[in-house]
Amino acid sequence: MVETRGSELARYGLSIGLVDPSADLEVALQVSRLLTDVSSEMMESRGGHVPDSIVREVIHRLYTSTDSVATTFAGHGFRFVVGSSEGAIVATVLVSKEPDVVLGYCSTSPIGRAVKGQHPLGLHSIFNLAVAPAWRRRGIARALLDDVELHFRSYFTGVGWWVRSEPPDHDIYLRLGFVHEPSYDGFLMSGVSPSAVFDSVGEYNARYWCNCLENRGRRSCSPVAKVKHWAFTRMFCSRSL
Repeated sequence: MVETRGSELARYGLSIGLVDPSADLEVALQVSRLLTDVSSEMMESRGGHVPDSIVREVIHRLYTSTDSVATTFAGHGFRFVVGSSEGAIVATVLVSKEPDVVLGYCSTSPIGRAVKGQHPLGLHSIFNLAVAPAWRRRGIARALLDDVELHFRSYFTGVGWWVRSEPPDHDIYLRLGFVHEPSYDGFLMSGVSPSAVFDSVGEYNARYWCNCLENRGRRSCSPVAKVKHWAFTRMFCSRSL
């Protein structure tokens, strides 16, 4: 693990490290447990926006199981974790080793690869950003990303990061220093059932509509197209070079 003097992580006795879940079962288990717990918050039964069956059968099976954490992106991503002095993993993020790829493009294609026209160029894809509930609202996610950039910048050949965000996380990424790039947003076809907890696509979009698009004078969807994900970018700072 890397010492993080002056970082928000150090304030809480935490440190950051680059790990290899494929070679460390305990790391894979802890990361899997964290990602499974956090992604379960998306379930409709827990007030989220994704059907429970999709979370269990797609997200948990393909992206958060111990096996998927250890093997799915082993050749495509760097796994960073934030750990306590007791050895508990309290936050994590996966960053693509190469720019211009998409990690977790869709449920049938979890392997990182380039997808023409679906991502901003020159940036590394971020996936699996998660903070344990007990550690939230302390700046851990921001500190994790800042420290990865500061201490591991030499690992990345691109000029920054980009992420496809779930609709409820829109404002979170703005607070983490990302900028919304609406030209890469994703929307499902009209007529797709929005969610069991919403009566219509319009009601769903009203809940997750992006105000920053209005502020920038740009609109990239209509109330009849269901919001699937937002796209955000964050450039590397000169201090990390």
